[in-house]
Amino acid sequence: PLLIALLFAGHPVHTEVVANIKSRDEILALLFCLITLWVSMKFLEKRKTWLLLAGFLSFFLAMLSKENSATFLLIQPVTLFFFTRHKTKYNFIALIPAVIATFVFLLIRQSVVGHATSPLVNDLMNNPFVEMTLPQKYATILYTLGLYIKLLIFPHPLTCDYYPYHIPVISPGDWRAIVPLILYLAMIVFIILKTGRKNLVAYCLLFYLVTISVASNIVFPIGSFMNERFLFMPSIGFCILLGAGILWLVNRLPSGSTAKKPVLAGIMILVLSLYAVKTMSRNADWYD
Repeated sequence: PLLIALLFAGHPVHTEVVANIKSRDEILALLFCLITLWVSMKFLEKRKTWLLLAGFLSFFLAMLSKENSATFLLIQPVTLFFFTRHKTKYNFIALIPAVIATFVFLLIRQSVVGHATSPLVNDLMNNPFVEMTLPQKYATILYTLGLYIKLLIFPHPLTCDYYPYHIPVISPGDWRAIVPLILYLAMIVFIILKTGRKNLVAYCLLFYLVTISVASNIVFPIGSFMNERFLFMPSIGFCILLGAGILWLVNRLPSGSTAKKPVLAGIMILVLSLYAVKTMSRNADWYD
């Protein structure tokens, strides 16, 4: 858990979220979602009613912060399935507060904006796909999904501008669309095969896919090709995977080796130092 927290805190792709006041919603949404997740686990341990009430309040605040918090309606039961041994019935009881909080939020939202939804403004700055054919649109979406993976692994270059045409128009036959398609299909197949075994890698991939889905332009258009702030929630899955991967590598050292702790410390210092250099250089973009 310490490795995961350090990797998440240090990842340069989060610079925009922290430095840009616009992204305070992302920070609060994830904070309250994680509190909800923690409270639900505590409820399963202690079976105290007040923990259900705390779960309702925390998830209601998450939804008020940003609507992508709704992805945790799936993340919560998945997490409880992977990491607890409680009966399914109790896992669903722990989910009820979040469901009720979502329902209350939707009632409030409806009272404010009503049933009608405004159509996407059909210009380039509000609909970046407006000048593309349908095959080009989805090929470009696949390209951006590939960029998200690349930025998690190698966060350079970073920019606040992913609007047209920083992201180029991609054709369906372009390798930049084909490679991400293969990667994401492989993730889905792995999840299907390994979820029943409560495989940690499957959980991390599922966490990433569920939380990135609402910003992918596949479920609904978001008015932008992509943004680094959309990785704030999904990067949790990546950091869990990276932290567990580093620990796995260190544990491959010979049994009884006294080098394990120094090697682990060395790897983390190296990674976090590289993260820090990139974050400090990126901070200059948000000077004023």
